[in-house]
Amino acid sequence: MKPRAGFTIVELLIVLALLAVLSTVMFLNFPGARSNQQLSVSAGKLADDLQKAHIFSREHKGEKVWGVAYTSSDSYAIISFSQNQQTIEETKKLPAGITFNAPFQILFERTGGLTRDTFIQLHNVHSVKKITVLRTGVVEIEK
Repeated sequence: MKPRAGFTIVELLIVLALLAVLSTVMFLNFPGARSNQQLSVSAGKLADDLQKAHIFSREHKGEKVWGVAYTSSDSYAIISFSQNQQTIEETKKLPAGITFNAPFQILFERTGGLTRDTFIQLHNVHSVKKITVLRTGVVEIEK
């Protein structure tokens, strides 16, 4: 009698069981990965707005001092100062589930710098992203 080529029913059941376990693990991790991706995108947008305010201050746009300030746990504003009067130029809202750890206000001097390094933390239920604004005006996002 000739041996038959192919898989036995036991081998097929083992492969199916392994696929079921792997797909369950991937399915359980998907919401966390998506939430962390949203957190990274939000941190990137905040960093872009900080850089925008830095450039406006450095270039003396409208003869004002520019910055970014906390307005609530899930929103912030690009602000300007002229003759001791603050103006909210633009308000931004964070996606649902992403919030700031603490209030902040970052004002860039006319030279484009800050008086000290400043840190902002965004978080969701899974992770925290730290954004650092150096005295020189450089904005860094923790990887």
